[in-house]
Amino acid sequence: PAAPAAAAAPPAARAHAPAPPPEIVPIVVVQIRGFEGRPATFVTDKGELWIQTDSQRQLPNAPFKAKIRPGAMSSYFLVPDDYGHSYRVRPGP
Repeated sequence: PAAPAAAAAPPAARAHAPAPPPEIVPIVVVQIRGFEGRPATFVTDKGELWIQTDSQRQLPNAPFKAKIRPGAMSSYFLVPDDYGHSYRVRPGP
């Protein structure tokens, strides 16, 4: 009897190809909760919380449209539309 053929190994280039980046998600920030010396919390119209992880203290006035953009190493950026700053954030509890 003939021996079964061995399965072909995937090419090295394909095995180490990076995964496609997650999509950019549009949001509407309806409230910013911030206390002196503590990170700001951005509240979306869907009740989601995004907590600021950088030290940027200049914040836009709510409500505003924005996007959650993925960054490197599982980080995220909240990027307001028509505003000159972005904020490093993490999902809230």
